[in-house]
Amino acid sequence: MRVCFFGTYDPSYPRNIVLRKGLQKNGVEVIECNVSLPQIKISREGKLGLAEFIVKRSLVFSKCYTKLFFKFLRGGRKCDSIIVPFEWEYDVFLAWFFAKLFGKKLVFDIFNSKYATLVLESRVFPEKSFSAEWNLWKDRLSFALSDKVLVQTKTHADSLSKTLKVPKEKMRVLYLGAEEEKFFSRPAKKSKNFNVLFFGSFIPLQGLEYIIGAAEKLKNEKDIRFKLLGKGLLFNEVKAMAEQKSLANVEFLGWVPEENLPEEIASADICLGQFGKTERANIFIGHKIFQSIAMKKPVINADTPAAREFFKENESIVFCKGGNASSLAQKILFLKSNPPLRRSISSNAFRVFRQNFTAEKIGFELKKIIEETKPNK
Repeated sequence: MRVCFFGTYDPSYPRNIVLRKGLQKNGVEVIECNVSLPQIKISREGKLGLAEFIVKRSLVFSKCYTKLFFKFLRGGRKCDSIIVPFEWEYDVFLAWFFAKLFGKKLVFDIFNSKYATLVLESRVFPEKSFSAEWNLWKDRLSFALSDKVLVQTKTHADSLSKTLKVPKEKMRVLYLGAEEEKFFSRPAKKSKNFNVLFFGSFIPLQGLEYIIGAAEKLKNEKDIRFKLLGKGLLFNEVKAMAEQKSLANVEFLGWVPEENLPEEIASADICLGQFGKTERANIFIGHKIFQSIAMKKPVINADTPAAREFFKENESIVFCKGGNASSLAQKILFLKSNPPLRRSISSNAFRVFRQNFTAEKIGFELKKIIEETKPNK
């Protein structure tokens, strides 16, 4: 089997690495037709409207997609199937053209609905605005043009079907997983502190305000330290919140080099998942959870339908109430006071990871999805 990864995706993004390596581990040849597209930044206030977006990016788009066009003709058309990885739905349109022209299967990893992300959660664009309707149309069209659409969880499939009003028959669940060659258990530097680690983008689904709230409630526990890695939409807001509360037990490290992330995880006693009170928080299991359990770290996450698809409370994960700083603080103390339980949860979660979420396991499932897919006529 020969598969073409097609588009302006980021080859270094964890999801894309796992899919590529996973297929290769299962004997699939992967051809990459990839062109880098400059990051498009959209302000939270929605000041970058659709018209300005088109004007500023039209030349960049033309250049990128011209390169992609000829890259596919030179090597990509030797494939059996085309996969459009996260994150740019415009890639699907050109991929569909080639799929139709050469009779290829087309699989789209939708990952995040742009409409759900930019309109329903982050509120970059108001509902019913032209930009909101444009993003909804793009999501629906990219879905319609694909033969199969990859989603992250069963709950994600339900949500997409409801939000976009699209059938679930095209969707196939493919969990994120983690790159086991990179994220594995290793010795860490000894510390007198009990380290609680969050890493990821500062966006609403993470519920960082509740992590700050938990840190405030635990500020008298002198040995508990919160380390927050990452940046994003809410970084300044969250940092200002911690400064306003004069929290000496919280450290903001920004983004660390990707190669240093495993060492940061190794030094943690507990890793934190996501705690936001948003729809996306309920339907996704973040990369950080798979990466943490791959390194045998106990994880606390909000009690969500998505997390319960594979994880069991106090067996392979610890759940707290979503959007509740007090509940999170209680669970941190609960794990801190119970080292045997931390070890048990870590071991059980690692077993779940090995059985289901290594790159090889994810690649095996993706290969099956490709094999069952038939091109649209």
